[in-house]
Amino acid sequence: MGNDTESDLSIHQPGNDDYFKFTAAASGGASVGINFANSAGDLDLAMYNGAQQLLQTSEGSGDSESIAQSVTAGQVYYVKVYGFNGATNPQYTLSIHAPGALTAINFDSATRQAVTFNFNGNVRPTFSRASFTLQNLTTGRPVDPAVGSFGFNSAGDHAELLLTNLLPDGNYSVTGTALPLNFFVLNGDANQDRTVDSSDFIALAQNFNKASGASLSSGDVNYDGKVNALDFNAIATRWGTTLAPSSAAAPRPLAAPQTSPRLFGERAVAASPAAEID
Repeated sequence: MGNDTESDLSIHQPGNDDYFKFTAAASGGASVGINFANSAGDLDLAMYNGAQQLLQTSEGSGDSESIAQSVTAGQVYYVKVYGFNGATNPQYTLSIHAPGALTAINFDSATRQAVTFNFNGNVRPTFSRASFTLQNLTTGRPVDPAVGSFGFNSAGDHAELLLTNLLPDGNYSVTGTALPLNFFVLNGDANQDRTVDSSDFIALAQNFNKASGASLSSGDVNYDGKVNALDFNAIATRWGTTLAPSSAAAPRPLAAPQTSPRLFGERAVAASPAAEID
């Protein structure tokens, strides 16, 4: 489970305790809490494992009680709400937040470069940039966690690490999550075949001067939503570059950019809206 809130609950008779059961979908930190008016009756909170062994209690004297507890994926846990010394209370709210399971992880390269995480519940309190490692497999070094922008959607069940134009060419992996991810970055590779060649130039030529809504496959290799001379120059600079898969038996460095004199000269094309390809 991820996030669950139950309202309009009550302890209406002395000793009539309420019990709740949940199964953790993922390992991590869980939090359980109740909110109520203490003036109407002092309530307390307890949490047990699947063997009904007491893990923690919260027995304050305010209008809320809360427990933070590490949980293990697939394990059952119980929550008990009870009145202090037999107290009753006509209304309380229970909140259980357990880490949600990761359902999908992807690298979005169509109109930006971003690692995306989808969960089956709100994981904002338990998942962060520190929860995973982004590794550059070409250099064998982790990417500095300060690189990119990490954030959540409002529901907390979708997270993104935005990396547009921040990663050098190379093979990458995301580790430390329930689902693995491998992807690559090769500047100028519009069709994502690991080589910058005539196929990428054709995609650019067919969409040249497109002023908005462009994607990588249409030649927008610098991700500014346009196809223009800036993209032309990026492809020209990386012309002939090939990136070997990370599964290659012997890791190889990127091939040096090769400029074909039949297609590209050494002079960069001016970035002008009126630029055309002859």
